[in-house]
Amino acid sequence: CYDASPWAPYEEFNLLLLGPAGISGGPRVPPKLSALLAWFNGVLRAVLGRFGVFFAPLLNPYTWAVASTPFSVRTAKAERELGYRPLFSWEEARERTAGWLRQLDGA
Repeated sequence: CYDASPWAPYEEFNLLLLGPAGISGGPRVPPKLSALLAWFNGVLRAVLGRFGVFFAPLLNPYTWAVASTPFSVRTAKAERELGYRPLFSWEEARERTAGWLRQLDGA
């Protein structure tokens, strides 16, 4: 990332962002098990679809791939073409977000 935010899988990033507000993740399913469940849901959806039963499982191969893939946001083009600069450092943004969430919790 160009704004110094961490490069991490989606779930870990959320925990890094929300941890200072006291929000922690629950029990974690082992990655191989969640991948297997996502694959199974994908197969089940395809098989049932042939019988006219349609459902959209929350955990499927696509959502598993998104949640388990490290990501970063490249802002170079926005900086170059639009003059974008982050308003806050990663650390300050994380603390401000945590403060906002604590404020919501007390409301």
